Amino acid sequence: MDLKSYKKYKIALLNIELELKAERVPEDLKRTMKYCGGAVMTTANDINSSVFGQCDYFEERQVGGERFNIFQGCVNARTCTLILRSGAEQFLEETELR
Repeated sequence: MDLKSYKKYKIALLNIELELKAERVPEDLKRTMKYCGGAVMTTANDINSSVFGQCDYFEERQVGGERFNIFQGCVNARTCTLILRSGAEQFLEETELR
């Protein structure tokens, strides 16, 4: 699958599962909503522009064997993300301890 990137991206935060687990919203959706705006929806019915979040730029990045979603230019963002990569898990564990 090709990596994707988009400019002036609108984000629909959909929490659709076969069973809603006590109306629990996953942490990644909460973070995206906090920084990109919008609202978490449990259905695609009646979706309109007021529930979309947005960012200036979105892209998927491959780092090692993992894919990351990168959101840039979010109106409420006050943080940055550091991705730590190492040849051995031991070095990452030592970094977490410090």
